[in-house]
Amino acid sequence: MLLGVLTDRFGDVALSPPRNKPKISENFRSVNPLIVVSTNPARQRDWKCRQVYHISQSGSQRAQLFDAPVDFVRYLDRLDVYARRAKVRLHAFGLTAMETQLLLEPLRRDAISAMMQQLQSDHSRYMNQARGVSGHLYCAHFHADLMANPAQYRATLLAMERECRYSSAPAHAANEPLLTVDEEGRQAQVKLYLTRWRRDFDFEDAGPIAWDTWLHGKPYAKAVGA
Repeated sequence: MLLGVLTDRFGDVALSPPRNKPKISENFRSVNPLIVVSTNPARQRDWKCRQVYHISQSGSQRAQLFDAPVDFVRYLDRLDVYARRAKVRLHAFGLTAMETQLLLEPLRRDAISAMMQQLQSDHSRYMNQARGVSGHLYCAHFHADLMANPAQYRATLLAMERECRYSSAPAHAANEPLLTVDEEGRQAQVKLYLTRWRRDFDFEDAGPIAWDTWLHGKPYAKAVGA
């Protein structure tokens, strides 16, 4: 108020009505080239209940998501916990050191978003603590593709299980919904939803030989368009 009176009295500055200045000015990036500012809003996803989505995510700046076999086992253990808690059906998974791939079916809206947020936060804290570092482990967003038809579902599942180091292929080969993964004395049990798989692959009586044929034989090549 005093400043306003003085400037009026000496005529140095004309008063103007107060304005709400934005927190980030238009030239902020040019003035501060080393600071990255994201003005993008949070991603809104139009999830459809009881539809299958292919979820994939990689590390920030191509960082590794896993360092040791026990890291994979722990991730699968937490995946099973958070999927059950969020009401998400896990159809298949495929993990490599650089990327995670999941086939998920939400039973309620935003179930996948809630599950992935919890899973990412949990795994990030674990890996950062193990490495003695801090910061972001994952990229900003995970990718989600709706499986529009049986052919796309089959091709995606086959590619995941054929190319990834840890996958749900053993469960499909045995036609058993409970898959146990054991590495270096650490064990995890993952529950898989096999009803869609059995229908789309027509493998009600599938066995190890039949599934191996799908993964490595001509049916696989036909499914992925090779």
